[in-house]
Amino acid sequence: MNADEFDKLAVKIWRDLQMLIPTDMRALVDRVQILIEDEPPAAVLEELKGSELSEHPEELGGLHIGVPLPMDSITNPDPYPTRVYLFREALLDFADFDETPEGLERLKEEIAITLLHEIGHYFGLEEDDLERLGFD
Repeated sequence: MNADEFDKLAVKIWRDLQMLIPTDMRALVDRVQILIEDEPPAAVLEELKGSELSEHPEELGGLHIGVPLPMDSITNPDPYPTRVYLFREALLDFADFDETPEGLERLKEEIAITLLHEIGHYFGLEEDDLERLGFD
């Protein structure tokens, strides 16, 4: 699957997932930038330096960067937009993607779970919460 096909698939999955979000909460999610890269860019890896995530960047399928919504403040807002990254190479690897219908289904599921996981961080959920919900 080439990058353009992956991106179109991810955008469609994101649009479908947004329809599951209650209407009054969709405006909050609209503020999130969804970015797709082959692998974590150097600037992102620099932000992660020293963290557990920086040890194996090839295992990073997605990443939320920004202030979680419960910690956001009107009087002291985050100067940068909240970003959710999807990393193509890792997601294709996690899904054990091949050009079969089953491979495509595995990839769709991996993209959806990763998006839900990272948006969960935006809403303030911790790793334990996301694991309990099945978004790990």
